[in-house]
Amino acid sequence: ASDTDVFEFNSSKAITIDTIIPAFPGQEITIMNIGSGAVTLTGTSSPNARSIYHAKGSNYTINQHQAYKLVCSQNQVWYVIS
Repeated sequence: ASDTDVFEFNSSKAITIDTIIPAFPGQEITIMNIGSGAVTLTGTSSPNARSIYHAKGSNYTINQHQAYKLVCSQNQVWYVIS
């Protein structure tokens, strides 16, 4: 996630994102889905480096024409902020 802050997916098939390697703490990225296939962010209830944290361990699903914004903590854990 070093060269851009917006990731746009346009696929008719489902896409899953399990980890994101941050460029620096405090980095913010936006993940957009303009395709018909859902983009799933795999959530983890354990805040591990490069993971996408969700208190209940649930996944986040980004449907067509939706976007999620994430921010990275000092410990390289990603948090969905919108």
